[in-house]
Amino acid sequence: MTLVQNPRPSRFRVSPRLAATLAGGMLAAGALTGCSTVEGIVAEQVDNATCAIGSGVIDQVSTNVSDAIAQIQVDPSGALNTLETARTALAAAGATAVEGSETADAIAGLRSTVDDLIALADDAVDGTSVDPQALADLQEQSEAQIKQLVGIC
Repeated sequence: MTLVQNPRPSRFRVSPRLAATLAGGMLAAGALTGCSTVEGIVAEQVDNATCAIGSGVIDQVSTNVSDAIAQIQVDPSGALNTLETARTALAAAGATAVEGSETADAIAGLRSTVDDLIALADDAVDGTSVDPQALADLQEQSEAQIKQLVGIC
């Protein structure tokens, strides 16, 4: 099979008026969506998907954290396992969020609180008594962060 080249390549010309009309239409479409760039639109859609996936994770983590806090003084090993499960779930949810987004920041904040609870549970496993005030503060902090995530999603 032999390819034949066209000796005169065709040139597609766009009139300035058509170019201006197309550019104006693209800007209008961007303004209507609330995002001025394609990157912004994609980031918003990824965060929406993170929330759709994460809503079940938020419920699971909320239950895990509440259960762990209730059992940390009675069964620190069980609390530690429960908190590690919550941390794993948050890591998976955080991996799908857009870095620097409100969703990613909220997940990271809750994950940090869970890490602090894990440290308490780990100390309790080693025989250190749990500071009730520190536990109450972390419980309050986790509840506020879960509420924030629910509000975002």
